[in-house]
Amino acid sequence: MSDDATLEELDRTVHEPSPAFVESTNVRAFMDKYGIDDREELIERTTTDIDGEPASGVDWFWGELPDYLGLDWYEEPDAVRDDTDGPQFTDWYP
Repeated sequence: MSDDATLEELDRTVHEPSPAFVESTNVRAFMDKYGIDDREELIERTTTDIDGEPASGVDWFWGELPDYLGLDWYEEPDAVRDDTDGPQFTDWYP
């Protein structure tokens, strides 16, 4: 591939796991629990607040994930994140 390759040339799948493997993953179990059908919907639901879908958005996902994984806190956080100083300075689980 040349140094001036296009993004389309670089954006390719190099490995695709078998359907059986995909079905056995924790990610698939999470998706099934929340009725998420595919990778594109997972990305949308975990990064975007969707009107009419309370189980969506960055705060929902990162707020739900520790509970889903069964993590215990030494101290329960007050919020999922504090990005009042800008996204590059986000304080997670303050």
